[in-house]
Amino acid sequence: HFGTSHLWPSAPPEVWGRPVMGNSDSHAAFVEGVKRLLEEDVEYKEGEFWMALLRSTMSVEDVFELIGPEHIRDLLHKRPRNLQALLQRIIVSLQEICSSADATGTV
Repeated sequence: HFGTSHLWPSAPPEVWGRPVMGNSDSHAAFVEGVKRLLEEDVEYKEGEFWMALLRSTMSVEDVFELIGPEHIRDLLHKRPRNLQALLQRIIVSLQEICSSADATGTV
């Protein structure tokens, strides 16, 4: 189950050999979700998982610090359906943002 449990109970957080700034639930949930994408098949229809992953309150800088090009290549080669679902979910999220912005005049 994808939740907001902490991945690092007592040690400082580290993801793929890189230190992570802060140990918030959002960071932990995001890292847990990305690990799940790399380790097991995740269906596009698992809405709760994708919502939690894509609606995290992390900055763009944090996301790019946690996920490097090598992780995307791993997804492409090891879990191409997960990469496809991730990209489709990102597109849907962007469409929702644009529709909302068009309707209200703000983002």
